[in-house]
Amino acid sequence: TIKVACALAAMIGMGLAVRYRAANPFKIPLKERRPAPAAGDDMLAERLLRLFREEATFARPELRVADLARLLGEAEYKVTLCVTRSLGFRNFNHLTNHFRVAEAKRRLTSPAFAHLPILTIALDCGFGSIGPFNRAFKAETGMTPTDFRNLHSTHRHQC
Repeated sequence: TIKVACALAAMIGMGLAVRYRAANPFKIPLKERRPAPAAGDDMLAERLLRLFREEATFARPELRVADLARLLGEAEYKVTLCVTRSLGFRNFNHLTNHFRVAEAKRRLTSPAFAHLPILTIALDCGFGSIGPFNRAFKAETGMTPTDFRNLHSTHRHQC
């Protein structure tokens, strides 16, 4: 009977707490999530994007912020801030996956790469295995790499 009484008291207390919170929600201050970019962030962002676009640095499977900072001659925290502030990505992985998926999309739609398995394309774009590639690809495009390739190969044949 003591356990039942304690459980009943807990249920009543929880119900009252839920009712109170519904009537009195937390007031969350509306403030900017990200601070404004600092001076020099735009220049660093351009240098970082140049490394990704011109040298395909994103295709290195074990790429870390420290590696990129070393290549740019900057402190790691500056590179991280640049990625989140100036470039607007959630984090470094989001940035690299964005570029990797863009390259995978290019290869999946190119007739020159039509003979390659999707796993080979994923590995060549910097993903370590098929699972993370499929998840990142679907998050970015809304479809699986196989569906994406099939859709674009169908369009090529219809044109």
